[in-house]
Amino acid sequence: MNSPEYYTHKLNELGLTNIAFSISNIEEAKVAQKQAREAQKQLRQIKKDINLDIKELRAHYRQKSSGAGSGSSAALQILGKKKLAGQVRAEAKRNLRREKDSTIAPYERLKHSIDDLLSQLDNVKVQAQLFIKERKDEIASSLEELKTVHYQTPEAANEFIIPPKRFPVPKPNAPSLTYQIDQIEPTKPTKREGSVVTKLFRPLRQKLEDEYQERLQKYEMKLKDWEESNEQAKELYEKEVANYQARMVKWNEQKEEFDSKESLIIENIQAGEPGAIAHFITTKLNSLVFPLPVNISISVEEDLTIVIDVNYPLIMDWPLTQSDSAKRKDYVTHLHSITFRMIGEAFGYLPNVNIVKFSGYITKPSKRTGKLTKKYIFSTKIEQKMWAEINFNNIEWIDVVECFGEFETRRKITKTGIISEIVPL
Repeated sequence: MNSPEYYTHKLNELGLTNIAFSISNIEEAKVAQKQAREAQKQLRQIKKDINLDIKELRAHYRQKSSGAGSGSSAALQILGKKKLAGQVRAEAKRNLRREKDSTIAPYERLKHSIDDLLSQLDNVKVQAQLFIKERKDEIASSLEELKTVHYQTPEAANEFIIPPKRFPVPKPNAPSLTYQIDQIEPTKPTKREGSVVTKLFRPLRQKLEDEYQERLQKYEMKLKDWEESNEQAKELYEKEVANYQARMVKWNEQKEEFDSKESLIIENIQAGEPGAIAHFITTKLNSLVFPLPVNISISVEEDLTIVIDVNYPLIMDWPLTQSDSAKRKDYVTHLHSITFRMIGEAFGYLPNVNIVKFSGYITKPSKRTGKLTKKYIFSTKIEQKMWAEINFNNIEWIDVVECFGEFETRRKITKTGIISEIVPL
């Protein structure tokens, strides 16, 4: 039989009384579940041993209880004191029960503590499982986003789709239709008619007149103040109107200049001016938001071939926790998805674009010099008429990796997603 101190020491020694878990990813959550299960297994074994010790103690005290107080009570019975003998046996058994309860109590407390720990570990397993599910849902959602960038690709344009830019400066706010003053125009007092008695007595008539003149004087003073305020408000309003009109003249001039430049840009794009087309396509592509950062460089050749050079994100920047093989394959899909989107954007607005020549590279430090070097891993050349054959209504059915097999494409990718360097077209 082991003492309560022994079990307490064992729990501490095994680290079962102060278990801490850190969960920040799926792997850690799985480890936490495994550790919780192992800890519960150890705790249940210790609890089983404690129950056996309690059972042994109860048996021991049952045996002692059968002969409790027998020596003293027998002597009393010989002396003829049977009642007192019974009381002695009863008291001896009560003392024995108290001793038993006192002895078993530390074991029971240990069992309750173990039950609490088992419950806490059950909660750890549940929370870890919830974390795994939520993280997997997040990964699935993120993975879907990473692999379906091309779903938003516009169809190849058969006419110019150049949405005009709006003049970015807001129109000046017009003043109110008329000026306002805070004061209300004072009301001219009316002369009160006196009673018959007032009319008969001159002093009363004079008093009524004096009161009227006093009220009239106050009115004239208020009227003068009001007229001055009115004049000031009118002057301020006229200044505000003049200022607004000046701002509107300047705003209209700036807007006219802006619209004129935009019209010229559109004319140059439609006329096939390479610089205007490069600026338009660069603006369109740089306005796109990709899940992972890319750097885009664009030029347009005289035959209206758009040359797109893109610095791809590195696989080490992949945001999801996956197996190496799954990560490589999904990374390859992501690169083809963003490539498809950028090429589609180049073809999606200007029908006079004949060819898109796209090359993608990664930058990595050279093993010889440590300097960043370009390593091209993808290159394709696509004519507008071939791109126009894609059915964009069924774009979700397109295998975006296999799709580029329809065009002149250079890439070296194994079935397990291992990418090798190429010489671009």
